[in-house]
Amino acid sequence: MLGLRIKKAYFDAPDGQVHYRYLLSTRFVAQSPCVFLHSSGGSSVQFEKLMRLHAGRGHDCFAPDLPGFGSSYDPADQPSSTGYYVDVLMRLFRSLNLPRFHLFGHQSGANLATEIAAKYPSCLLSVCISAPPSMTPNEQKNQVAQDTTPFNQPVADGSHLLKTWEHLKTTGDDLQYRQQEALDHIRSWKGIPQLNMCVSEQDTWGLVEKVGCPVLALCARDDIFWHQFHCARETRPEVRCEEVAGGDLSPSRNPEAVAKLHFEFLDKLGSWTLC
Repeated sequence: MLGLRIKKAYFDAPDGQVHYRYLLSTRFVAQSPCVFLHSSGGSSVQFEKLMRLHAGRGHDCFAPDLPGFGSSYDPADQPSSTGYYVDVLMRLFRSLNLPRFHLFGHQSGANLATEIAAKYPSCLLSVCISAPPSMTPNEQKNQVAQDTTPFNQPVADGSHLLKTWEHLKTTGDDLQYRQQEALDHIRSWKGIPQLNMCVSEQDTWGLVEKVGCPVLALCARDDIFWHQFHCARETRPEVRCEEVAGGDLSPSRNPEAVAKLHFEFLDKLGSWTLC
């Protein structure tokens, strides 16, 4: 399983190239594909371990870098809404000729996953929202000003590098993960406020109420969005909500536990009635 090799490719979107990772299962009995959407500041590398675990069960796996992140293109202007990212992603998914698939989004990726599930119900079998940054309208208004200015814009003395490193202290003590996240955050200094601005204006709960497929919600108690996690169950009581360890990076820091919960969820789908 650990020997499965993740490959990389590009898709030509209208505004530039979208980079994505993919891993095709070698299992004889294939399962439905799984698609993973990373958090703001991160990249598809967050999901490499989860992809290997899922491919080991027979799922073909795909994880794109959002515009402004990883090896994907930078939007020339501020995107008008989260719909911009959703449109780019759906173009990619169509190009891959994906049948109905399971969607997994972490933090801001969870916001995009929710919107895709609400707008394109015929494409999804299920959605997993990991640490969704789902704010109330007042929280969204307060965050707009904060999200319009890059926190780590490059400066001549290089102090933005240390600022980025300190910003990521909540990722835990493992230097490997903190180093990778620092590199991703430094690269995406423009993409972070672009995506965050769009997420802060998204009608998140209106979209959550429209999702028709089964939903799994995950969050770590030491994730920055833990204080909002209760909203998922309150908004949709039938949503399965599970606590998982791993802080802000549970999919990459604790992939075995995340995969176990996700697999249990997927195994029960056959007995569920769609929401």
